[in-house]
Amino acid sequence: MKVAGIGSRRFLIALVLPVILGACATSEVLVSQKSASPAEPLKRIEIIYRENELRAPGLVASQKRPEALESLGYYRLSSLLVERAPRFFEANGVDVQVVIIPSHKPDGAPPVGKLAPQRVPRLELSVEDARLWRSRQTSGVNLSLYALLDDAPKDGKINHLWSGVFKLSLGDDPGLGVLKVTRVDAHFVDGVLKLILEKIAEEGMVALPKGKAVEPTS
Repeated sequence: MKVAGIGSRRFLIALVLPVILGACATSEVLVSQKSASPAEPLKRIEIIYRENELRAPGLVASQKRPEALESLGYYRLSSLLVERAPRFFEANGVDVQVVIIPSHKPDGAPPVGKLAPQRVPRLELSVEDARLWRSRQTSGVNLSLYALLDDAPKDGKINHLWSGVFKLSLGDDPGLGVLKVTRVDAHFVDGVLKLILEKIAEEGMVALPKGKAVEPTS
């Protein structure tokens, strides 16, 4: 399965919120596609997170965000990535800087979306759709997180290394219901980072000192 890129190589976006029945609240790797290998394991990565408000098509920035996403903390993802990603990756031997590309400027105009010239390997992340699920007594949201890893340009050419798609689940636990609700918080974001880091390590992009990703102490 070929995974499209982000930015000028945009993913095919599905901004719909259908309700499906009996979904499972787990986070997992859906697609992992290796395109090339770096000359050596990456020690430095720039993470680019492209925000997506996931509003219904046609809505402007001033209109209300989807209540389900708001209540489950989806819109905290940007700030938590800025806080947690450097700590998590550095605990595993990889230096990281995080850049957030906002979905809208404060005045509601679309963002320019221009980045500084790429000088280090770059991991681009973007949530491209959200699907509500509901059973008799539980409900939640499954997010599709798309990832694209490029090596630093050489001779003016970008070397595409890897792409992947992850399912991230928020909401009630299928077994425990409202007694256990998954929301976007530091623990959730650390889990997402662990999932990504271990997958790109498995594909030979980074080397984990202990074989598995370790969580930061703070």
